[in-house]
Amino acid sequence: MMNLFLSILVGARILILQSGPLPIYDQVVRGLTENREHTYTLKILPLSSRDLQSLLQQADAVVPVGSKALRMVLEAKPQKIPVVYTAVFNSAQYNIQKKNYTGVSLEIPPFRQLKTLKSVFPALSKVGVPYGEMSRSQAERLFLQSQELGLQIFLYAVQNSRDIPTMMKAMKEARVQFVWLPVDTVFASVNAVKMLLTESRKKKLPLWGYSEGHVRAGATFGMEPDFEEVGRATADILDLVLDPENKEQPGAFLTVEASSFHAFLNTKSLYGLKPDPKVLKTLTRIYPLPEESSSR
Repeated sequence: MMNLFLSILVGARILILQSGPLPIYDQVVRGLTENREHTYTLKILPLSSRDLQSLLQQADAVVPVGSKALRMVLEAKPQKIPVVYTAVFNSAQYNIQKKNYTGVSLEIPPFRQLKTLKSVFPALSKVGVPYGEMSRSQAERLFLQSQELGLQIFLYAVQNSRDIPTMMKAMKEARVQFVWLPVDTVFASVNAVKMLLTESRKKKLPLWGYSEGHVRAGATFGMEPDFEEVGRATADILDLVLDPENKEQPGAFLTVEASSFHAFLNTKSLYGLKPDPKVLKTLTRIYPLPEESSSR
């Protein structure tokens, strides 16, 4: 039976459909493919729907990497092969109710994010949480969990990115000590991030960063998953659903969230907040870097 299992895995043809040539996607794919016995075909969007249908017909499983790739696969409606999506934020928004779908989310649970934030800044007591339509339920859930977190949560509804300056003004007037951002398209565009960073500097209001790049650009603190670990977790699920002894449909497996993460701090954007010196040693990177400071 073991020889049969290995021969099937070695012969499995896996289509990796990557949303774009982004470094984070490249890291996920590296973690997915390293030291694995599957035969992988990597395609980076854009692809025509006809091209995708042809590729799906030749594959034993497909791995959409990122939201664009997942949407394209959902539109293609593959019925007979497993779909193991990965590197997708807020996968619940797609309301996937298909037996052949499972995957790995890029999300770090919001409760864990705020708990980490509180450990870095022990004196933190009031956090502003703006939210759009996509992140409303997430914000409301955090509001209910605020006592457990040891925080007071100030909620503010935002319709679109043009509301950001007004939102940041309201946060300042409410005397929040930190503005945390849920995953929402309202805050994730390039222009929205620039606006948030500008308002954070103007109002000297500490701001959450979605990524290391945002923290380096001026956000106060942020976290991101270990992207190669996300890829390895995806490969583990892929092995499981392709195991000939597995009798479960992929949809029987719950979506996995990021299990490990990196944390970043910008000491130029503390605006009065005092980090715990002991916790600083556990952070992945602190900006500005020594060479950046010495060159000024």
